[in-house]
Amino acid sequence: WADPAARQLLDSYHKLKRAKEEIQRLDIEIRRVVTYMKDEREFFLEKEAEILLEDPTLTFFIGKYHQQCGQYDEIHMKR
Repeated sequence: WADPAARQLLDSYHKLKRAKEEIQRLDIEIRRVVTYMKDEREFFLEKEAEILLEDPTLTFFIGKYHQQCGQYDEIHMKR
């Protein structure tokens, strides 16, 4: 550790190694988020269809809530 160049080289190595691990973790997390967004959309659409005839007012509010929750989904899916 007495040589600053050696310490910097070792620090860079560990940062690079950690960055690769983080990329792998994020790849998995991205898949989970995409799955969640798709499942949530399907869930809301199913519930709207189920409740439509029973309670149109509730259906309206479910739709508005779905719209609000998913307003940025398209933007995220394009990335």
